[in-house]
Amino acid sequence: MGRGVILLFVCAVLLAAVIVTRPWEPPAEPDARNGAESSLTYMPTSEPQSQPPAGDGRTVSLGEADVLLRYPEGYALGVDGEQVDDSVASQACVEGFDYCVYPSDEVAQGGRAGVTVSHREDLGSEAACVLDPSEQFEDQLPRVSGGGDHATAYFGWLETSTAGGHEGTGLRRLYFGGHCFEFVTNVVADSAERATALREQLSAIVADVALPDGRTGLWSAGR
Repeated sequence: MGRGVILLFVCAVLLAAVIVTRPWEPPAEPDARNGAESSLTYMPTSEPQSQPPAGDGRTVSLGEADVLLRYPEGYALGVDGEQVDDSVASQACVEGFDYCVYPSDEVAQGGRAGVTVSHREDLGSEAACVLDPSEQFEDQLPRVSGGGDHATAYFGWLETSTAGGHEGTGLRRLYFGGHCFEFVTNVVADSAERATALREQLSAIVADVALPDGRTGLWSAGR
């Protein structure tokens, strides 16, 4: 028998021994990413619906767009320029509002404060809503943010001090579902500290405005 035949026979025996003695391994499962029957599950990107700024709070839907405005106990709501009580604080509600949230006199402690919400039908496009300032904010460059289905603008906060106290006004807008909502915050107080406290309370209410799916922080997201 030739040397080559003997060598081939030895190799065959060794290969058979390796196959017999190799540990058994379970067959690999198909990669779910490449399987024909696999499917992708997209996690929601919206933020969880946060709680109202204080207390149990109440919620009002802003028209057909179902944007949600939540306000805490100790605050009241006026609708369509009416249903506002004769408290001092309610004097901060701008005439012709669609909605106005304002604190009780006990919360305001002698100040005037409120957030008025108006549906700006004259600002029918997203660009007009977030870029066209009101007369008082013509010199303010808005900070624009938002997502794929909404846009927001923050025009800033204007504050003045007089012998009688401190006054401040802030302007924000939200464009969603083909509607432009304007949020004007007004504060009048006898001291800078009280004005700041009222401003922070009202800013928390606006920051908690939510889209129908619960997303909040609408003015903080980048775009």
